[in-house]
Amino acid sequence: DGHAAGFFSLDRHHDAHTLRHFYILPQYQHQGIGAQVLKRILADAGRKGCSVKLTALRESDANRFYRNNGFVQVSEEEWDIFYTHSPKGIALSSANNEIGSIRWLGRADLPPLEVVLREHVRDLHTGQIVESEIASIKAYMAGGADDEGRRRSYLVACDPSGSPVACMGLSRPDARMSAHVSMNAPDALELLNVFVRRDFMRSKGVGRSLLSAVYEEAKAA
Repeated sequence: DGHAAGFFSLDRHHDAHTLRHFYILPQYQHQGIGAQVLKRILADAGRKGCSVKLTALRESDANRFYRNNGFVQVSEEEWDIFYTHSPKGIALSSANNEIGSIRWLGRADLPPLEVVLREHVRDLHTGQIVESEIASIKAYMAGGADDEGRRRSYLVACDPSGSPVACMGLSRPDARMSAHVSMNAPDALELLNVFVRRDFMRSKGVGRSLLSAVYEEAKAA
């Protein structure tokens, strides 16, 4: 009916988000609203490779709610219990011996992925590395907004040892694409680019695995 059912406040940082307040009005509780909102919060954090932290009063019913939604207790004090929810890797829909895991970008992924970017972000005519474009992509990876105010999410494919070998950039569709394609869903994504380390290109199935991961995430949303 358009009435506010509650609110939350969230501190966003590069590696972790902190859920400061999360309230649902009594008449709207036990209807799954809180779980839906929390799912969105966790999905947004997961796409950025961030954990979510929060504190609950020791005697609060919220403790059961957070535990049921995947939060793990990490410490406690006289009055408070502290929880965290870590971003999870994305299960591959089919076996791929070349790829160990696919997950959302984390801060530690930036240096090895810069090596991948330097293999691909080059001038078409001279073959020279385009430093300005690499700097822009790194800024997006660090959470910066593009010219349209969009913030990008990155999926990372890792080899069996856990080292990043590829990434895929995603964001909400831009205005031009939305004008030509019906995208009314709030969670619609535009695939912006894919960069794969040269020794993992061709017949390794990296791009296919990344696309499958996006598809699996969409089904789970």
